[in-house]
Amino acid sequence: MKADGERPRLGESASCLGVREGTDISADTDGNVHPNSGGTSVRPSLDSIPLRFLPARLNDSGRAPGAFGSNALRIWKLGEGAFAADRMADRLTLRPDPDDSQHGFLEPDAIMKMEAYKAAIAATRDGWQNDES
Repeated sequence: MKADGERPRLGESASCLGVREGTDISADTDGNVHPNSGGTSVRPSLDSIPLRFLPARLNDSGRAPGAFGSNALRIWKLGEGAFAADRMADRLTLRPDPDDSQHGFLEPDAIMKMEAYKAAIAATRDGWQNDES
């Protein structure tokens, strides 16, 4: 994700911390989002991130051979431990993707309005740590 100072930049693109409505998760007719329906994409490790999202400087350093993403991107992590279904933050749960063991979703833990979900994602901003060391 792109940085804003020492934290991820908030936004509604694949390179920001946030949610792309209709792509990452869709609201129902009442404007609610549901658990087990998608959410912000997360990955368990550096080698599971698509090369276009890895800054080219990581290729140059040998840490991520083939990386060709913009050097405006940084690698971030939220939390420690296994990449397994668990509560990650207030109102948010990690759900590993059942179709891809190298992908997961930061999802709502209950039915909530889309705006509440977006606010819950944004509220994690200070918990993300630079993971390029």
